[in-house]
Amino acid sequence: MPRKDRGRATSTGNGSTATVSNSDGTFTVTSETALNPDDSRMSAPVAVTQSNGGVQVWTALDAAVTVHGVSTDAAAWFAIDPNRARVVSQGYVVANGANLLYPAVQPQRYGAPAMVFTITSKTINPSAAYTTLGSGKITTVAAGAAPHVSFSDAPPYDTARWGDYSFAVPDPDGSGVWLATEYIPPAADQDPLDNWGTYVFEVTGH
Repeated sequence: MPRKDRGRATSTGNGSTATVSNSDGTFTVTSETALNPDDSRMSAPVAVTQSNGGVQVWTALDAAVTVHGVSTDAAAWFAIDPNRARVVSQGYVVANGANLLYPAVQPQRYGAPAMVFTITSKTINPSAAYTTLGSGKITTVAAGAAPHVSFSDAPPYDTARWGDYSFAVPDPDGSGVWLATEYIPPAADQDPLDNWGTYVFEVTGH
């Protein structure tokens, strides 16, 4: 079940620190052994659909789940009927041996709803991935190039961070959805102070 404070999601960093200097000064950056999965407050976008069954509001949030005694960070999703004030469909997406961070879900005109998130573990650099609900399959579309390195762990911030949200919107022609989430891009595209990037891609329902 979702809870307010879940701790941190294991990742590939080794905890080492380095000094980086630029025009703004000198900073200590940390190779993060874990990422901040946020808490159970809603930060994902909201999608609204309308069909013969009426209006439905879709959204997702970070969740902590325990499967066979093992706890992990997962993604919870909901479809809500606002007219009847009830949840009409819901579920979790869980990755075996990995953490899912900052999910966003978007129904498709053709095909199952798509959900995007960052995936990471002790052996998986923060990567961009997605699933279609009910498929039982997670696809990594952009593998992370390295562990997350950030200045935010050191004073005066003293707080590990991993973004704020992913995003999902329908394609204007109805052929699919556009998804975006954070990952670690190739070295040439990394900022040495905080090396995350954003990956944008399309999933089609045809």
